Amino acid sequence: MGKRVVRINDIDVSEAIGFVYDGCHKMYLVYNQADIDQAKSYGYEEVLGMDVLYETYRDSCCLRFIQDFTSFRGIIPQGETRSVFIFDDDDVKVLEVGEDGFAKEKAETPGFNVRVTWPVSKTFFVEAATEDKALEIMRRRIEDGEISCWDPGWEASDDDDEPHMEISKQ
Repeated sequence: MGKRVVRINDIDVSEAIGFVYDGCHKMYLVYNQADIDQAKSYGYEEVLGMDVLYETYRDSCCLRFIQDFTSFRGIIPQGETRSVFIFDDDDVKVLEVGEDGFAKEKAETPGFNVRVTWPVSKTFFVEAATEDKALEIMRRRIEDGEISCWDPGWEASDDDDEPHMEISKQ
């Protein structure tokens, strides 16, 4: 089983148990057995796993969209040119749709700048999908001794207690 999609364009879809697909461009997220039963009554025969949603969306025709099955809330509206998928392991993939209608993965490194003051200051770039994950990664790097406040490039500071971290989007 592959990685599950848990967020799309800052919308939490982690409660979805799968999706139905028309084989061309329509993808509807299903959240419970009632959704599945209703989808089957409309002719959808198979529920696909969230672990194949990204690839299915990427490889669909240029009219592609993703909606909730019951509410028809647009997760990715038809004609969207850029979509960000976050997986359960915090991996991030960005798709951009060109004028030709094809979706291509964009080589983008999402991440954050984390400024650590301890007792001196230095800014690090951390690849992570969320601020919380970026801070968690920095804390672990400090605890594991991977980062030392005495490394070259740190600026002097009067604060020498616990590490203090400030975060900003890359």
